[in-house]
Amino acid sequence: MRRSPQSPGSHWRKSSYTSDAEELCVEFRPTPDRRIAVRDSKARAQGTCTFAPGAWAAFVRAIQERDTLA
Repeated sequence: MRRSPQSPGSHWRKSSYTSDAEELCVEFRPTPDRRIAVRDSKARAQGTCTFAPGAWAAFVRAIQERDTLA
C-alpha cells in the first residue's frame, strides 16, 4: 500500500457496502498506472491509499467470500 495524491481522469465509485446514511463510505477508482486508489468519502482532503491490482482483487474476493459464510 502506498499513499498517493488523487488521480485525475476517472470517476470515483462508492462501495456497495455504503449505508443509506453514508456514515461509512469507501470510494475507489483506477489510477493512470493501473493501481486502485481508495479514499474515505468523509475525509477526502486526507488523500488516498493505492493498491496493486492483485492486492485489490484479493481484498474484494476475501470480502465476497466472507459474505457467503455469513
